[in-house]
Amino acid sequence: IVHNCNMMNQPRGAGYTEFNENWLRSFEVEDTPQGKVLHRDDGKDVFLAQLNLYPFVDPAMAEKPGESSQNAIAMTGMDCDEHAYILEDWASWCSPTDVIDKIMAMEKQYSPEAWYIESVAYQKALKYFLEYVCAQEALDIRVEPIKRDPTKSKTARIRGLEPMARGGRLWVRRELMNFRDQFANFPIAGKLNDVLDAVANGPAN
Repeated sequence: IVHNCNMMNQPRGAGYTEFNENWLRSFEVEDTPQGKVLHRDDGKDVFLAQLNLYPFVDPAMAEKPGESSQNAIAMTGMDCDEHAYILEDWASWCSPTDVIDKIMAMEKQYSPEAWYIESVAYQKALKYFLEYVCAQEALDIRVEPIKRDPTKSKTARIRGLEPMARGGRLWVRRELMNFRDQFANFPIAGKLNDVLDAVANGPAN
């Protein structure tokens, strides 16, 4: 992590980053007869069933690498102590069908009460497609649109993660590298940050 040169009245370099990767706490997931258990690096165990789950979908009209942003899905949770957990951090340049397939896979694994999808034109088409697929598989999925503040930029939304991360209340599944890489490189120009933006929609912000 590059030191904040602004604190010394010097301009930021091209490789300047704002977040310290050491702020992130880690956990591992174990399947037990009582359900999934999150083993935190502070020695505390949390059952997945104790979390309120918030899955966020940040859709993008881009199927080929290098085109615009990636489609991103973040499965997040919040415990009673207002600690946030990142359970999944999928991102890809892919077709809408691939996005639906990933949502369905996570739905069957986690069964959240609702799915939260950014309220854009593409979201409406994705919602109808998702509902159709769910009907075919006899699944009941509730989709809630996310209406973002048009005056707040993507970078500003992501910066909102800092207080929780700096305070040691942002827990990331140990093997999730998409979020970790994007967190460590924010806001370097040209670096992807779609998973960060998906997480920034939720309780971690």
